[in-house]
Amino acid sequence: MDEEKRARFVEWSCNVFVDVFWYFGVPRLWSLYYEAGVSWDEASRRIVMCRGKVMDSMWHWIQQDRRVDLNNIHFLQRRPELRQRAECQRYVCPHPLPPATILLNEICYLDPPEYAILEFCRAFNRLMTHSNQYGNLKYSAFLSVTLCCVEQKLGNKVLKRTWGGSVPLPKHLREIYIKHAARWIWHPIVSLPILISLDQTEEGEPLLGKVRVVPENQPILSCRAFQFHQGGWYRSSSEPKRPPLQGVKLVPPCSQCKDMFPSHDPTTGKGVGYVQYKKNPLGDARHKWCRGNCAEVTAFSDMFYQLELKCHVVNGDANKVLAKYKMDKMPRAKFVKKTNQL
Repeated sequence: MDEEKRARFVEWSCNVFVDVFWYFGVPRLWSLYYEAGVSWDEASRRIVMCRGKVMDSMWHWIQQDRRVDLNNIHFLQRRPELRQRAECQRYVCPHPLPPATILLNEICYLDPPEYAILEFCRAFNRLMTHSNQYGNLKYSAFLSVTLCCVEQKLGNKVLKRTWGGSVPLPKHLREIYIKHAARWIWHPIVSLPILISLDQTEEGEPLLGKVRVVPENQPILSCRAFQFHQGGWYRSSSEPKRPPLQGVKLVPPCSQCKDMFPSHDPTTGKGVGYVQYKKNPLGDARHKWCRGNCAEVTAFSDMFYQLELKCHVVNGDANKVLAKYKMDKMPRAKFVKKTNQL
């Protein structure tokens, strides 16, 4: 796809997302606030805040493609008084979270049941999917194709739960966000392996060789990932009386995620890792996207932050690795045990 066609696709994806967000997402958020028992005043405050963050993020990200023309954005055609604010968002630094990520975080803040989150995202994604006269589907680039839920449990009781979605941005903007999030947002257990994998020689070999980042006092976590797929269906084990969700299916982790978050099966004793995956791949689950795109990345990063989990660097000097990626002065560096601390 040449640059002009790519820019037109970004504009189309933006128009679709904004319409669905305003005419479905915001009203459904009101319903979720009501079901969660949030007061009217608090719900109003959070709606305004979420709406502003989502729209500002959208204006920022579409303008990272310099060929995008704001004259082609329908919302700004209807609200020309917002044009100046939209133009200013282009230069916001650091990069904000993607629009759909902000929306997912707001939903998860309410801690609704799994069924409600999947139902919301399934409906949102369907509304952002169009078909042409030949029946070919066209998806907005601002949707998350997969969701991931990570839990820490004590028996059957869930102690902590985090959600994440695959990076909901066009491919050329997704790469910008992944590099930014690895440097500034994600937990070092997640961000350092991604930065190391992106830092390669011309032959495709990692510059730092076999350096690995390993959690200290590894917790046992459970993970399940979902893909919104027309032919799939999913019945929640926590809500067995609910009818199965059509268009949602469990998917295994890709090879990159299993490498970053190694598995352990307590029933067979197989695996030296710390993650119990709901569904395991048959053979080698090849990855389609660059490391950092998967929904597991955000979900595990948020869980590691909640657990305040520390890590250490294997086959390398932690001080040098942090300095190489200019993370040694960042607050997140406290989660990495320095070489002289081992």
